[in-house]
Amino acid sequence: MFRVSKTHYDEDMKNDLISFNSPYFNNTGALKLKKLIQIFKWVTSKMSDIHSTAYRYDAVCTELSRQPHPYILKMFEREKEDTVLRKKTGDFKDQMHLYLAGNNNLLTDKRIEDPDCEALYKTLQNNSYVTSLDLRYNLITDEGAKFIAKLIEVRHHVTSLDLHYNLITDEGAKFIAKLIEETTKLTDLNLMCNEIGAVGAEHIAKALLKNESLKHKIK
Repeated sequence: MFRVSKTHYDEDMKNDLISFNSPYFNNTGALKLKKLIQIFKWVTSKMSDIHSTAYRYDAVCTELSRQPHPYILKMFEREKEDTVLRKKTGDFKDQMHLYLAGNNNLLTDKRIEDPDCEALYKTLQNNSYVTSLDLRYNLITDEGAKFIAKLIEVRHHVTSLDLHYNLITDEGAKFIAKLIEETTKLTDLNLMCNEIGAVGAEHIAKALLKNESLKHKIK
């Protein structure tokens, strides 16, 4: 129906060439605005680099009628800068460790909370660029854990997840346990210093019996 050709890709994606062969065009080549927005969202959700990831995050926040988290924006911008430097030195990589730890000295605003987890889920659910998530020392509760667990379930590129020092309880542990049962790619998981009690620990222990890849890498 359409194709995307990235011939001269710059940081703002302004030179992306999108060629359409669609019934939504009329004889003069005009495309209905609503359909154009839908196509743009689909395209940006499928791309996998730091620029498209940042674009997608901004679009998701607009969809959710929510202001983007300054810390997340800052880390995306830092990754863009690092990408430019790596390209110059020939040390280019096609994956990202998304470092959003609440004890990071770059954090000048509030820490990551549950609504931010929902935005991250919607941003990364079709993304293969981010392969590691560090969300330690934040204010994530069971609701946020649900979105993060759902993300790992659908996005099998993520191999490492750090959630220690958050506010996850037994209820959130159920979502994590379901994730542990179903994932085969996640190899590192840190849940230390949450508020998970005996019931939650039992759920996780039972799930670990079904997951060889995590059995010796969970904390």
